[in-house]
Amino acid sequence: MIKKTVFFILFLPCVVFADSIRVFTDERHPISDPDHKASVCMIVDTAALQKKINADIRANNIIDEAVIRDRYGEDFKRIGQSYQCLNQARQLGITQLPTMIIGDQAIVGLSDVPQALARYGDNPNA
Repeated sequence: MIKKTVFFILFLPCVVFADSIRVFTDERHPISDPDHKASVCMIVDTAALQKKINADIRANNIIDEAVIRDRYGEDFKRIGQSYQCLNQARQLGITQLPTMIIGDQAIVGLSDVPQALARYGDNPNA
């Protein structure tokens, strides 16, 4: 009984992971996901975004930290998320965008989730 329980516990995460869809992309490759099945990891041009923020802060002579946080909080959040996505992509060996990870298969160059799922369905064990 213990061996079956241990096997079930070890097997369960593999099943859950196989059903997940993770998309790594950037702003030049918008993702088509009408059913919202995918978890999208957006990699933005952080240097350009930081440059825009810095120029705006200097142009408006903003020195109050609270005003900066309120005005640019979403941009700072996008920068942080982008670095996390970039780190995850590097760990997975992703070198081209867009890339979809479905189960343990990487599908490179597709930005249409239903099309990628169809390709994965044709050969899920590839």
